Amino acid sequence: MLRVTAVAILSVFFSVGFCSDLSQELDRVAESRREGRFSEALQILQQLRESDPAGYRLNNLGYLEAILLSEDGKKEQANSILTEMLQGTFPLPDRLLLRLIENTSEAEFEQRVPYYEAFLANHTNHTQWYSVAFDYAAQLADAERDTQALGWYEKLAGMPGVRKRTARLRLAQIALGRGSQRGTTSPPQSGRVIDSLKALLKEKTDDEVATEAALILHDIDKTRPLPESDLAARASALVQGKRTAVARVYLRRVIEGYPESREQDHYHYLRARCAELEPGNQAVAAYQAVYDQFPSTRWGIYSLYRAGSLHLRSRRYPEAAAAFRKVARVHQDNPHFAAAVIDLSEALVYQGDRAAAAALIEESVTKAGRSDKARFRYHLARISIEQENWTKALLSLTELKSLTTEQLPSGVTE
Repeated sequence: MLRVTAVAILSVFFSVGFCSDLSQELDRVAESRREGRFSEALQILQQLRESDPAGYRLNNLGYLEAILLSEDGKKEQANSILTEMLQGTFPLPDRLLLRLIENTSEAEFEQRVPYYEAFLANHTNHTQWYSVAFDYAAQLADAERDTQALGWYEKLAGMPGVRKRTARLRLAQIALGRGSQRGTTSPPQSGRVIDSLKALLKEKTDDEVATEAALILHDIDKTRPLPESDLAARASALVQGKRTAVARVYLRRVIEGYPESREQDHYHYLRARCAELEPGNQAVAAYQAVYDQFPSTRWGIYSLYRAGSLHLRSRRYPEAAAAFRKVARVHQDNPHFAAAVIDLSEALVYQGDRAAAAALIEESVTKAGRSDKARFRYHLARISIEQENWTKALLSLTELKSLTTEQLPSGVTE
């Protein structure tokens, strides 16, 4: 009798056959599964179980049956098989537990607890341990088992991982929730929570955690006087999270409250960005106003570039060209010079003037650094090919070929 390993069972799902009658039957199961004929696949397995029960057990085909039952929507039957296999010698108990967690996603939480705890206790080196632990903590919080949820979030917050910031945010949310429900949030405790949320914003303002932290802080102290750094951090996080109505509150406060700030151009840019994210067509005018007020600052120049980008997106090519031309001609030492030149060339191409677009790129190549020069050569090659100027196209492509992969523009290979 052929013994099929656990790896081989999993390989069945990818139609890897075995040299035996069992292999042929499992190939039939795999084919039926691929075509969504789960009842037929299950019937084949049932026949195998009846004709050779010892071989069925030896080859752990119960696991395959449970998977098929799960996919056929018969999760209770599948869970019965999986639970029984947990008591046996199946070589991959982590698979059983993960499947049980998945299959019971709509069941009462108490039914799922043993599966979570068994997986987390016995498979600490598993690649999915962190995500399962985070899910378990969230489930505990939803079930109002705050003490256990806090314990897990504290553990996760102290571990390396991409969701470490989320764990710290959840700790603050639970602490605030417990205090507000019981009326026991003392000023020192509330202060510690506020400090932890501020720390999240101080670290970075460009992720969902920062947006959530800013919204929580807004609910806690929406009218209390704040230093410029706090107002700016909340505004940035809220704009990043597209919560423009609340962001505008903080932008108004920081613009009006700190008129001498060196960051005024950034605050005005963020307000124009709100206009871009909101319905309507006020964004171009808003960006233009920022440039008019701050024509020589980083965010003022970028606002002009954004205005050009919005014109280009709306197919207003002369207006786009005018904005990009000013960025490229007047502000050649700014970080958006190369992007403005390329976008200006695109606007010229859309207006049917490929010759002007090519001349612009050729002129700009002499002023560019190595990385920007590669981008210009790439776009010049594209324009030259569209013009059927093969000599010029080959010249640009030859120069690109001499660069390393890291120096090539995004998406370009030799």
